[in-house]
Amino acid sequence: MVNNLLLRLVKKHLGNPEKLDDKLKTFLEAVDRSYEHCEEERLILTRSMELSSDELFRANEKLRYEAEKHKVILDKLKDTLWNLQRDKTKFGKNKLEDQDVVSIVDSLKQQILQKKRAESALKESEEKFRLITSSAKDAIIMIDDNGNVSYWNDSAEKILGFSAAEIIGKNFLAFIVPVNYKAKYQEGFEHFKLTGESEALGKVLNLEAIRKNGEKIPVELSISAVKIKNRWHAIGIIRDVSERLNNDRELKKLLNELEEANKEFKNLTYIAAHDLKTPLRGIATLVNWLQTDYQDKFDETGIENLKLLTERVQRMYNLIDSILLYLKAIGNNFKKDNIDLQYLLENLVNEIPHSEEIKIVLEKDFPMIYFDKRFIYQVWQNLIINAVEHTNKKNGLVKIGFTEYHDFYEFYISDNGKGIRERYQKQIFKLFRSLSEKVDKVGLGLPLTKKIIENNGGKIWLKSKQNEGATFYFTVPKI
Repeated sequence: MVNNLLLRLVKKHLGNPEKLDDKLKTFLEAVDRSYEHCEEERLILTRSMELSSDELFRANEKLRYEAEKHKVILDKLKDTLWNLQRDKTKFGKNKLEDQDVVSIVDSLKQQILQKKRAESALKESEEKFRLITSSAKDAIIMIDDNGNVSYWNDSAEKILGFSAAEIIGKNFLAFIVPVNYKAKYQEGFEHFKLTGESEALGKVLNLEAIRKNGEKIPVELSISAVKIKNRWHAIGIIRDVSERLNNDRELKKLLNELEEANKEFKNLTYIAAHDLKTPLRGIATLVNWLQTDYQDKFDETGIENLKLLTERVQRMYNLIDSILLYLKAIGNNFKKDNIDLQYLLENLVNEIPHSEEIKIVLEKDFPMIYFDKRFIYQVWQNLIINAVEHTNKKNGLVKIGFTEYHDFYEFYISDNGKGIRERYQKQIFKLFRSLSEKVDKVGLGLPLTKKIIENNGGKIWLKSKQNEGATFYFTVPKI
């Protein structure tokens, strides 16, 4: 279809379009298509301009609205700042300029950021506190200055039965404190909320608390004070000790039963020892008669057997006596006295049998000590005899001395014998373990010595190397 404007121009200047030649018609059709293309571009441009105008109008409207809103905010901020700074000393002018507002806003931004950081740190601290208290096995409770519960952890609910929702904001005295403690509690709390001081602070109190079901339970209570917003609050940590007290009662009962059984055992042992000694004495008497009256009728083998029998009877005697002495030593009825150790050792050295080749030397004058006189002789006798038996038989030397310390004496007995191998050094303090080759040794001397020394508050140990002798050390407290 030919453009209307183009058609009018052709008719005016060229006549009827139908009578035009073919080439001219082709040219006019091409011109007509160009008109159509231009028209389309014009319509598109017109539409674009319309859209751009609408969007620009809307954007301008929005910008104007935001500007007015910010202006209102700035005006309010100016009014607020002038109200806060009526003396005008900061800026020295009657009207705030824009740069003043910017400076103040920046300052406020920094304050807001600092506040947010503080709030974040506080929130983190509160979360840590919550995690710690919620995982604690003890009840943790906070009471405000009105005596009302302001904090209640999970363990408080488990121990006392009240949930946090039930107890927070309620008076602690009314719910938890038994009647017999209320008057004293109220008096102490009135003083505490004014001063933050209490006789109970820093102590562990053994009290009773009331559970939700009315049951009274034994508890341990420790209290600390904290000041919040210029008011004193109390933090209480409550531990349910019901199970521990039950265990203590059960343990005490068992200990009493054990003590009774121990007494019965000792009595039985004393009776048995006495009864065993009677037939042993009879056997010893019969052997002595045989050796005296029928000595000429026994051959060498018979005489040797009688000798062995006598030694075995003596060993049984020694064993029974050692057991009885050990039973006395393991008791707790030690009675300490002042002992003249120099006098005791001088007599012992003279009494203990030893050959002329063996010398027993007291290296210095010995002090007075505090020990049970029933057992001190046994200790020194066992250790000195042990040293004499194991020292060098041809040129033996036993040295006895001590070192004084602030609150105890350290004594030693050394010999120059074969020494004791390391693998045997712990065994010699065990019952019935003897390294001696003598038949009458029962292995109770050193264990008995160890028990007596330990019951007196000391300790005993050994230092030895093979072929270099042995030294026994033991301590005696001064008091």
